[in-house]
Amino acid sequence: FMAAGSLGVYNRAYRIMMLPIKKIIRAVSDVLFPALSAIKNNEERVRRIFLRTVRAISFLTFPMMMGLIVVADVFVLALLGSKWESAIPIIRILCVASLVQTLANPTGWIYRSQGRTDWMFRWGLVGSTTLLGAIILGVYLGSIESVALCYTVANVLLLYPVLTIPGWLINMSFMDVMRAVFGNFAAALTMAAGVYALGLSIPAVWSSWIVLALQVSIGIGLYWGIAHVCNLSAYGELLEIGKERWNALRKSRAAT
Repeated sequence: FMAAGSLGVYNRAYRIMMLPIKKIIRAVSDVLFPALSAIKNNEERVRRIFLRTVRAISFLTFPMMMGLIVVADVFVLALLGSKWESAIPIIRILCVASLVQTLANPTGWIYRSQGRTDWMFRWGLVGSTTLLGAIILGVYLGSIESVALCYTVANVLLLYPVLTIPGWLINMSFMDVMRAVFGNFAAALTMAAGVYALGLSIPAVWSSWIVLALQVSIGIGLYWGIAHVCNLSAYGELLEIGKERWNALRKSRAAT
């Protein structure tokens, strides 16, 4: 229904949006799924581990996606070139969908660890049909921007049932997840606002590479500073994990 060029732009934007989610969630999945399966009869412990993990994942993905919304223009110009400028608004729209998918994608661990892949299949049919309908509506409206927008709105509308249905298996509510990630969301939003304000003060004649490097470095420093000052739970947990891994590595080297 649309030109091949439009599909290429949408595909490139979608791949950029999904890359952090896939890399981070896949890395965690290899460790988390066996752990959840081993304690599947202990609802409280499964719920606690799941919420802690989602909080850690969102601590990493939320600033990536919100930051990309702000720097999408210089990101595309610096890394892809001016021929991909039409992907900039698509990336910004799909980054909102990625915030939702950061919370939605890990719910598959709950279904599988609790032995309820039948629930997962049934809900998958409903969710996939809804997303397909949203894409068809976007195509009918006639632009790749409308496709991205309809897809994103559908993801947002599906978030409540996506979290609530598997939550029934471990006595976890929608608000439990929202409370777990709220601090990360607020910190990432504050960081994005700061990076946006910085971008307004940078001279337009500066190279896209320089602007991108400056905004990214300032964004990272600002986000970690906010996390440290506010003592975010995920920040402390990740530091603790990092220290444990470092100590284990030192002991391993000393033993050899």
